Amino acid sequence: MRKRFLFLGIIILIAYHNAIFGQFISDDKSLPAVMNHFGDWKYMFVHNMSIISTGLSYLIYRINGWQPFYFHVVNIILHIINVWLVYVLVKELCHCGGAGRPKQSVPIAFMTAAIFAIHPILTEAVSWVSGQSYLLYTIFILLSLLLFIKKRYWLSLVIFILALLSSVKAVILPLILIVYCWSFARKKLRYVIPFAAVVLIPLLIIIVPNIGPRMIQSQAKPDFIMPFVSFATYIRLLFWPDNLTFFHVNPLTTGDYIFSFSAAGLYLLVLLYFWRKDKIVFFWLMFFLIGLLPVITPLPIASFVAERYVYLAAIGMFYVLARILLWIDVLLTRRHDFSHLISIFSFTLIIVLLMIRTIERNNDWQTNYSFWRATAISTPFSFQAHDSYGMALVDKKLYSDAIAELTKALILKPDYALGHQNLAYAYQLSGRLSEAINEYNRALYLYQSVATSTDNISKIYQDLGGAYLSLEQYDNALVYAQKALRLEPANADLMTNVGIVYFKLGNKENARKYFTAAIKMIPNFSKANYWLQQLK
Repeated sequence: MRKRFLFLGIIILIAYHNAIFGQFISDDKSLPAVMNHFGDWKYMFVHNMSIISTGLSYLIYRINGWQPFYFHVVNIILHIINVWLVYVLVKELCHCGGAGRPKQSVPIAFMTAAIFAIHPILTEAVSWVSGQSYLLYTIFILLSLLLFIKKRYWLSLVIFILALLSSVKAVILPLILIVYCWSFARKKLRYVIPFAAVVLIPLLIIIVPNIGPRMIQSQAKPDFIMPFVSFATYIRLLFWPDNLTFFHVNPLTTGDYIFSFSAAGLYLLVLLYFWRKDKIVFFWLMFFLIGLLPVITPLPIASFVAERYVYLAAIGMFYVLARILLWIDVLLTRRHDFSHLISIFSFTLIIVLLMIRTIERNNDWQTNYSFWRATAISTPFSFQAHDSYGMALVDKKLYSDAIAELTKALILKPDYALGHQNLAYAYQLSGRLSEAINEYNRALYLYQSVATSTDNISKIYQDLGGAYLSLEQYDNALVYAQKALRLEPANADLMTNVGIVYFKLGNKENARKYFTAAIKMIPNFSKANYWLQQLK
């Protein structure tokens, strides 16, 4: 077993060697704000509940600071642990109830774990720092299931609670346990009751109360067809990971709908067949389906397809793939003496190809620019992809290209307030101030037409003030600088901006008053101190 564990660890390190050098991307940049709430237990339970995941991030931060390298290393270690647990769990289940494949347990477990180790669809969970919670709750789910199988019920329950404290998506475990008991050990069903009781806590505190607000935030209606499309998409990507992307929002064709409903119908028939013929295969097919239940609902409370969502569920499908490969090996063995060599070569080729694709995908996760560029190319119909890529181009000071990308986003979604704000910012940095002012005003109109946070509006007021200041239209600059300050009266930077406008207007008395007020807020605030010196 040690040699197999070592091999699995080595192929993971090869496949993810380039992931450890990736930067913080997308949601990763909000980690410091989340850390500010660490220790606020009311916030943690009501708004997040990912206490263990947040705590691990906080620990990494306290030891090494905000260095993405260490976050990536921890993610890879967590993935290695999951792969080892998959090997042990699959091997254990092959001996369940006499319905398994005891003689084939080692090769099946090894193949399942090896595919899980390096499959490219899992890069979103492993290579993205924000994917950590998926890795953590998977560890606890697998460990809890393994302990339940070994009749360590109370310890299994404790580990399940840890899974819930890593991610509320762990609520699916009782369903997995029910399928396990129904398939192999029906007398154990009564031991699932405490697990089901524990699930009521996150259901009542987090999941149910947040459904309404999440639907309002998404501004989308329930779609009862999309769960079929999502389910079929995950199956396709697991068997053919050709178009991996952060946003799966390309237009659907009639063929896509036909494939989706056909895949769902075929899956149901296969489930019924293996319920009678092979309980192990049935269990893992159900494991895949149950693993996706939190994310294939018709309610628009999350992305309809996101590769990180399939991290845990994929184990079930990888087991099925391992069984298919083993079945082909057995079939060939009956006909050719050298068939094992063919099977070994075929499996090795699959592993190598998957590993190459994983390494290639990890290159997309290296920088904010490379990630959003790849996303915009692979998902040309996503306004969010073009908008984010445009802002990545702004960071690189490629303003003409940025404006082109941000314009594409607004063509796809003309009422996208943040898109207009971002385009205005790009115009402003490129010196096209009149166009920037027009876009800022458009963004303001869109923000004010719906209930929204004042943060974006304050930023627009600030940037509008800066644009008018550059145009030397000081009266307009003062109006917007003061509006921004009214929304954030404790902001020393905004206080200084008002003082700068007064300075430009020649009103040194008011300028001094605002610079002094800013310095009282932050005594060593260099910007306010610099302008105060200009008054002397």
